[in-house]
Amino acid sequence: TAKVDGCNGRFVHSNGRFYVGSHKVVRSESKNWLGKLVERILRRFTGKKDDVPSDIWHRVAEKYDLEEKLSKFPEIVVYGEVYGKNLQVRGGKPMSYDSPDEASFRVFDAYDKRNHSWLSYNELQEFCSRLGLNTVVELATGTWPFDVDHSVGPDPLNPNHIREGYVV
Repeated sequence: TAKVDGCNGRFVHSNGRFYVGSHKVVRSESKNWLGKLVERILRRFTGKKDDVPSDIWHRVAEKYDLEEKLSKFPEIVVYGEVYGKNLQVRGGKPMSYDSPDEASFRVFDAYDKRNHSWLSYNELQEFCSRLGLNTVVELATGTWPFDVDHSVGPDPLNPNHIREGYVV
């Protein structure tokens, strides 16, 4: 798959709550009505837009309606890359990929906490299709090593960027 240069994100609906996290940090869990009210009040005093979550992971969760979607699949942890405008800079230019104006998300893995197992490739593709989520771009399938060097060439999400690399 093509490597996307962004920030790791993970999302899960577990024990009746929605959790948002980066690679090693749980950014927060869903808030009850009082927590949401306090957040709205704080946003007004800080000048942030009232309807825009404060961090990139929550903006992605809201954009893709992950809380609602994952509530139908509790205990499935979705891992992916959060990317978009101004998240990463290469050669002095922001790497926007296919998302020039806002953050986007591509799934690269999912873990079933109940069964203590990772979804297979086919299960992941089916799961993401059902939820309307994009997966990372597939460059090749088959036996490693491939006869083509997938680390060079334009990025498949934005041909104006060089490819960062690939993940096997």
